[in-house]
Amino acid sequence: MALVTSQQQPAALVVALDRLGLPGTVAGLPLPRYLEILSSLEIPVVEGDAAGLQDDLANARRWLNANP
Repeated sequence: MALVTSQQQPAALVVALDRLGLPGTVAGLPLPRYLEILSSLEIPVVEGDAAGLQDDLANARRWLNANP
């Protein structure tokens, strides 16, 4: 995990995708490639605050554990 700053302010949090327990493919593409495409189209991957993100990740992990 890495915190990216801009002018000494937090700008982004970078997390290795394999550490999140996410599926390896989306829409038939490897997840990193899919995220690159979204980024090139300027489509945000996530929006919200840190608490909402933590809730989303917890829900995703619960779902993944229930649906192996």
